Amino acid sequence: MSKQSLAQKLEELVRNSQINEQQLDILLAGFRRLSGSGLLETALREGAQAPDFRLQDTNGNFQELNAWLEHGPVLLQFFRGDWCPFCQAQLKELTAQREQITALGTSILCVSPESPDRHRAMMEKHGIELTLLSDPGGAVANSYGIAYDLNAAESELYGELGIELTQQADSGSDFLPIPASYIVLPGGRISYSYIDPDWRKRSEPADLLGRLQALAAGGQG
Repeated sequence: MSKQSLAQKLEELVRNSQINEQQLDILLAGFRRLSGSGLLETALREGAQAPDFRLQDTNGNFQELNAWLEHGPVLLQFFRGDWCPFCQAQLKELTAQREQITALGTSILCVSPESPDRHRAMMEKHGIELTLLSDPGGAVANSYGIAYDLNAAESELYGELGIELTQQADSGSDFLPIPASYIVLPGGRISYSYIDPDWRKRSEPADLLGRLQALAAGGQG
């Protein structure tokens, strides 16, 4: 049997979802709201300069984007949190591709609003072997133009699902990042971005690997 792509695994998660029709309507309305909000037009894209940041990892150390860029490109992945099964699946796939990606001289940094403790628990529970960084308040996600506030219906829905975002994010604010993917080149220029308001859809790690291979071979990415 051939290996499932990430998209196939995410489609399976959608099919097996336990949310009801009313809850789904709220989520779909959220996708439409984001699409019409102008956020996607202002989010950073290819050609833009990636803002530097300094965030805490699971060992309590602070990591700076520009310091990593001194050693080569960075694959920068934003994600929603350990409670999101789509994020779990994506980070597992990135872990599976990690050796191939790092062999090309590229580092992987993953950013969410959650605390280092929650990131550490996520790594242990799901076998994730990546650098997870905490952006408690979403300042970094906001600087990339991908942070958005939840409305009252969305906040209530996440509460019904047992997801207390105000307790999980250190800032206590009801916001989430769009799970965007970026390839950032040394010097800070963004050479690739994937931004979709539908958090059930993600960049395919195999596609990212192909772009990084092209970069390593002297392509434009």
